[in-house]
Parts: sequence; C-alpha cells; structure tokens
Amino acid sequence: MFDKAIDICGKHAIYSKFLCPTQNDRGSKKSMSAVFETIYEIFTTAVVVGLVQGLRAEQDKTSNDSTSIFVDKVIKEKRDLEQLLRLVVIIDNSRKLSSEQKIEYAFKNKNDSENLDLMYSYARGGIEWLYEKFSSGNSTKEDYLFQIYKIAKDFDELYPII
Repeated sequence: MFDKAIDICGKHAIYSKFLCPTQNDRGSKKSMSAVFETIYEIFTTAVVVGLVQGLRAEQDKTSNDSTSIFVDKVIKEKRDLEQLLRLVVIIDNSRKLSSEQKIEYAFKNKNDSENLDLMYSYARGGIEWLYEKFSSGNSTKEDYLFQIYKIAKDFDELYPII
C-alpha cells in the first residue's frame, strides 16, 4: 500500500491543476490561483475536507486530463498517508461498520483496496469543494488570500479547538 503513484483523473485533475499551477505557470496570471504548492498538498487537504464536509465523489472519466503524485513522493510520505487512511476508516460511517470493525480495517490491513477507494472518494469530494471555493469570484491574490482566511474562520467556528 502506498508504493505507487497516486493518479488524479478527469475533472479532478483539471481542478487540481487550477489549485496548483505548474512551475511553468509561476508568475503568470494563471498563478494567481496557486493556493497549493503541490498536488500532494491538495490531495491530503482534500481528503480531510471531504471527510469533514461529508463529501465523496466518483472518479470522473469525462476528460482525459490527469495528474499524479509521483511514486517517490508517495513512498516518502507513506507513513503520513497510512495515518490519513486510518483516520478516514475510523471516522467514516458510510459503510455502517462497528467500532471494532473500523479498528480492524484501519490497523490490520483489512480491505486495503476498499479503504483506499474510500479515501480517494473523499479526496475527490474535497477537491470539488476546494475548486468551488477558489474558482468563483476570485481574480486577485488578495481575493484568494481572503478566501483562505474565510475558510479557516468558518472552520474554526464550526470546529473550535479550544
């Protein structure tokens, strides 16, 4: 598990590229939307956003566009990705698993492909949510910064830490 590239396809790839322009786009008008530095950052943030917001999405095949988190990055971040997967399995209620089953699935490598599919569906849901938040009505760097502030503030109000 987490020993190969993570591929993002279809509209989710298009949305990810919007949120994280490539090195070639830095400094251009397109880079105004550079909310994230890497596709990995988008993916991990999107998993959490999808999980918190209860958003999942099927893999999109309406476009041939794709992007990836390269295998070297996946392997380097394997431990964090495994922890994120465990978090998804434990928090998710869509499969109607008991607490004992969730623990077993999360820590005893039960149903790895099913668990990965679940995590990826939350990532796709989170990517859609992030794209929606950052693509509408934002045109300047200040607009994007304000949107980040607004999202953080809303999150803090919904889920206060202290």
